[in-house]
Amino acid sequence: MADNVYSLLAGWLRYQRDIGVDGLVFDHGSAVGEILAGGRRLRSGERPSGGGRAAESRQPKSGVKPSVPDEASAFSKLAGRMKPVDALDAGMLERRRPAARVPSAQVNSGRRERLAGLYREIIGCDKCPMSSSRAKVVFGAGSADGRLFILGDAPSEADDGAGLPFQGGAGALLDSILGKMAVDRKSGVFATHLQKCKSADAEFVKGCAEVCRSILDRQIAIIEPKVLLVFGEPAAGALLGEGAGGIERMRLGDHSYMGTPLVATYGLPLMIKDTSLRRGAWRDIEKVLSILRG
Repeated sequence: MADNVYSLLAGWLRYQRDIGVDGLVFDHGSAVGEILAGGRRLRSGERPSGGGRAAESRQPKSGVKPSVPDEASAFSKLAGRMKPVDALDAGMLERRRPAARVPSAQVNSGRRERLAGLYREIIGCDKCPMSSSRAKVVFGAGSADGRLFILGDAPSEADDGAGLPFQGGAGALLDSILGKMAVDRKSGVFATHLQKCKSADAEFVKGCAEVCRSILDRQIAIIEPKVLLVFGEPAAGALLGEGAGGIERMRLGDHSYMGTPLVATYGLPLMIKDTSLRRGAWRDIEKVLSILRG
């Protein structure tokens, strides 16, 4: 029985090798060679031996418990390396039809230097009362060459502690969205909030956010993104003006800010609380993708 199983396994492994997907099933240097060779590595060009009578003649006499330490060990090694069938199928599909990724912008060291200079300039800002309630100025994070500029309302407690935007649950949801967009958060995006400092209750404060508007404008001017994706009615309304209406109206319109197309959608914290909004948000994201790929 054991020899029949190993014969079937050997045939399956040869098939994987022949169709060129063996790298998806096991790593190089795995125990596969040991299994095909009955406990030893195959030499180049060597064929695995089958089961049958010769194998049966090697079985111990009745009453003696079989001992196959080499085969068992090899099979255990293989089992630890094999992937489930659904992962294999997904890998094969991706290899055959690679996802169309959004093109990355060319690296511009001048942008990085100007962005770093702006950061040094505002890191100690005390132009509004929130300078006393913050732990850190949440300047922004990502690439100075990012073609996608992501904007939120105001830093959360998690953002304030890290000094980085979109941490915690909001960050996890953003990562999921960017993954579906096939956009890399580190190289293809610059993300920030309109309001750069956390208020005492971690809420958006319109007057203080207006103080930060000049910093945002300079960030956009330096990065020159292809599109702005704004999460949340407060930030979108601040940029588009009082006549823009609520978030539902802003989502439907064609907008721009500083000459850059702007797409508004629901805030990430709101989509965490009400997951039914995510379907509509994805339609907004598709507008962004159309601009990026166009």
